[in-house]
Amino acid sequence: MSQGFETNKENNAVTVLKRTVRIILLTLVLIAVCLAAALKIYESRKTLISESQSPNGTHSVRVYMIGDADFPFGYAHCRIDLKDTGSGKTLDRVKVDVANDGGPALEEDFTFAWREDRVDILVTGDEMDPVTVSLSF
Repeated sequence: MSQGFETNKENNAVTVLKRTVRIILLTLVLIAVCLAAALKIYESRKTLISESQSPNGTHSVRVYMIGDADFPFGYAHCRIDLKDTGSGKTLDRVKVDVANDGGPALEEDFTFAWREDRVDILVTGDEMDPVTVSLSF
């Protein structure tokens, strides 16, 4: 009878250990999912930086900063959206990085030049060569 008691005791210990491992793994998975969701929300924050409308009013461009600038001294990640103002449809979307010594992208970092069939956007930053982004419509 004492041998059966020892076997039962060992089985209980194994069962408790398995349960503990499962609970720890489940907790770690839940923490990882919560952190990933929080990071996705943080990274997808968008802030309107600048906007411009075509002279005839048919198209508009909006520049958003996505999240915060990379720390330290990194790029500010931006998105440029070209829209048809009549339908509200997004015609083009481009991502661009602005180097401002780790600071945010600013309105003065974007200069718009409307052409007959496109808009040219000059992107500048404190620590980068100017870049021209052309979006056709």
